[in-house]
Amino acid sequence: MSYLKEKLSGILIRINFHEENANIRLASEADAIYRLSLIPDQFADKMNEFKDLILKTKKLYGDGVKIYKFTGMSNKKAVEYIKLLHAVYDSID
Repeated sequence: MSYLKEKLSGILIRINFHEENANIRLASEADAIYRLSLIPDQFADKMNEFKDLILKTKKLYGDGVKIYKFTGMSNKKAVEYIKLLHAVYDSID
């Protein structure tokens, strides 16, 4: 689990210091979030839901294109996903 905590730490630092709104900050880390594994069971459903959204968005923009923002996602929803990432991080010993 320390591997997951290390990866999440980097993701959360970059999200927290990014200058844009929550949607764009979250999208800037979409590739790194998509590659996360070993998610604790209590967060697996929500994380899989978010990973599905990342995959759908990547297909929309095309292969090899970095996601700039999640089309149709409100900043409120983006903040919920950021809080989810923090909750996963905080749950790891």
